[in-house]
Amino acid sequence: MKVKRNLKAILLMGMCAVPGFRATAQELWNMDRCIHYAVQHAHRVQKSRVEAENAELNARRAAGAFIPNLNAGVGGQVSWGRNVDPETNTYNTITTLNNSYQLSTGVTVWDGMQSINSLKQARLQMRQSRNDLQETCDQIAIETMRCFIDALYSAQSAELAAIKREDSRRMLEKTRRMADLGTKGMPDVAQMEAQMANDAYEAVRQQNAAQKALHQLKLVMNFPAEDTLALAVLPQDTLPTLPHHAKGLFRIPALVTADNNLQLMRYNQRMARGRFSPTLSLGAGVGTSYYRNLSTGIAVNGFGKQWKNNMGEYVSASLSVPLFNFGTLKDVRRARNQVRLAEISRNETQHQIQENYRQALNDAKGSRKEMLLMRSKKESDSIAHRLNCRRYEEGLLSALDLQTTAQTLHQSRIRLLQVMLTLAMQQRIVQYYETGQIYKEEL
Repeated sequence: MKVKRNLKAILLMGMCAVPGFRATAQELWNMDRCIHYAVQHAHRVQKSRVEAENAELNARRAAGAFIPNLNAGVGGQVSWGRNVDPETNTYNTITTLNNSYQLSTGVTVWDGMQSINSLKQARLQMRQSRNDLQETCDQIAIETMRCFIDALYSAQSAELAAIKREDSRRMLEKTRRMADLGTKGMPDVAQMEAQMANDAYEAVRQQNAAQKALHQLKLVMNFPAEDTLALAVLPQDTLPTLPHHAKGLFRIPALVTADNNLQLMRYNQRMARGRFSPTLSLGAGVGTSYYRNLSTGIAVNGFGKQWKNNMGEYVSASLSVPLFNFGTLKDVRRARNQVRLAEISRNETQHQIQENYRQALNDAKGSRKEMLLMRSKKESDSIAHRLNCRRYEEGLLSALDLQTTAQTLHQSRIRLLQVMLTLAMQQRIVQYYETGQIYKEEL
């Protein structure tokens, strides 16, 4: 009965830690807390955030193409020898200083929708960068979740191994007392000592495996290796009833990426076609100049008067009509093929995600059935082992047969633990396909 109470305490009370750890209930780390910490401290997530900011800047830059540009220029020139005298507009051998000042603006009125499609493409890439950030968060979350399950399984297996070692120790002491009374022989004592040594070795091995799994979890979380990380047992919820076609399938980041890539290829195709369209640009400007004869050192007019007298304005229009460009024609065909490839990739991704969802759902349902059966088997093995212990004490069972039933019970406990944790993992994967994401946060 004591062994049964210890097992329930491990599996149902919510406390699991590698031996040597001391933690209160407030210090326990459940799966969601580990996932949140890992996402917040992962280097890959930090890089994705910076890339998302760059994509937003690119979108703003593409929007700026519709704003007329404004340019200002100042020029200075000193001429000597034979050159044109600005005062008389004749050639002369003098040294002159010429300054020019201008302000101009221009805008592209029509370019075959290339600027508009470029803006749409930049905005789509900005949304895609956010989707990439979400996908990175989900990847970190799944990786953390798997390591959490492994660490939890290893820690609880170490506890079960410690329970079995303690059970073997008590049985060894009892066998020795029975041997002193003459009801058991030395072969039984030797058999129990060998079992005790094997269980002690197994307990140490499981402790080492638990520490290694916990270290791997800390590594994935980017958690300080010297700090304590006590893990909480997952709640054993029943498998939810899910629809045959989860709505979240169309929000899976991988499928969203395929959709965005298809749309990007379509924008590239439109931009390639737009290169066959005429381009119309408008411009306007104002300029003035200042002149001084350095040979005489005398300016005909002052700077202010020349600024006003030499002032001039202009407007311009430019129309460019492409007649033939062999490379542009090939670009259009290449863009069309890229659209076809993107459509095929998108359909392939959708089909793969649907298959993965159905497989995850079937695996979760199968694990739930296995868990119910393993619970019954573990209870039966527990009763059988308890009765065999009594038979062994009464001399009706050999030590080897008792060890066989003890090992069977231990394997049932381990298998039940494995199935329970596997089911918890599979439930989260099914929920991922339901909602389209594992980790939700304001990006």
